[in-house]
Amino acid sequence: MMAILGSVRSAFAQFTGATISRSTLSPANATASLDLNSNGTCTPVGDSPASLQNWFSPTTAGIGSSYWARSTPNSGTFSGGSGTGIVSLSGGAGWTRSQTTVGASSVNFTVEIFSDSGGVNKVAQATFTLSAIKDV
Repeated sequence: MMAILGSVRSAFAQFTGATISRSTLSPANATASLDLNSNGTCTPVGDSPASLQNWFSPTTAGIGSSYWARSTPNSGTFSGGSGTGIVSLSGGAGWTRSQTTVGASSVNFTVEIFSDSGGVNKVAQATFTLSAIKDV
């Protein structure tokens, strides 16, 4: 069965964006990240939110081997992670924004999920912001 982008009945209907924030006091560095796991779950790393909706529902062991993801920054840059090319979700994928000096930084980006490695058959997308703040 083909998932329909945006369909309430789609296995991807719960995949929605969020702002993931992390604040620390110096000397600790602040890092916010988003992980799309190979079983269909999304894991935020930061102070908030504590959890995210799944990218695939119901979660299924190994479902990532049938899907690929691409992230495209709308503003800001990543500090690390899976980059901006199309990556297989068989081992999961993740993106990070870190702040190593006093101040704040963020990256706003769109994650697209595809059912093919060429990025032609898009089945879902969501926009996220990673925000890292290091205070004195």
